[in-house]
Order: sequence, then C-alpha cells, then structure tokens
Amino acid sequence: MSILYPMVAMVFLTLAVFPLVLFTRISAARAGKVSSRYFILFKRENIPDRIVQTSRHLSNLFEAPVLFCNAPDGIAVLVKKIR
Repeated sequence: MSILYPMVAMVFLTLAVFPLVLFTRISAARAGKVSSRYFILFKRENIPDRIVQTSRHLSNLFEAPVLFCNAPDGIAVLVKKIR
C-alpha cells in the first residue's frame, strides 16, 4: 500500500497545476503581456517568465518516472486488495 501514496500525490499535484497554468495564461493574456497569437501558434516571442515556468513545470510532471513507471505496480496493488 505504501507505493500508492507517492502515486496519488503525483496525480493530485499534476491535477492541481493545470488550473495554475490556465490562470497564469489567462491573466497574462488579459493584461496584454502575451498576444493570443502565441497560444494559437506557440511561436516564440517575449513571453513572461511566469508562463514559461508554469508550462515547463506541468511538462516536467508528465515526464516524471513516478507517474508512469510505477503505475503498473499501483494497479497490481489495487487489484490484489480488491480480490
């Protein structure tokens, strides 16, 4: 059961970062710091550091080995507990 705790924490952390990225992008667009063209084409322009940081953070969470490599172990533990 101990393997599930880090996995659940990573899933919740990943889900919590989604609204942060969305809020950061919307607030930057409303403030005029980023043009809507950036979000359509993702062409590099002068992007605020906060947008780059949150986007990279979300990307890194999906690249974390804990989320993908340990998923079969967590599923096996869950199936074992159900039986």
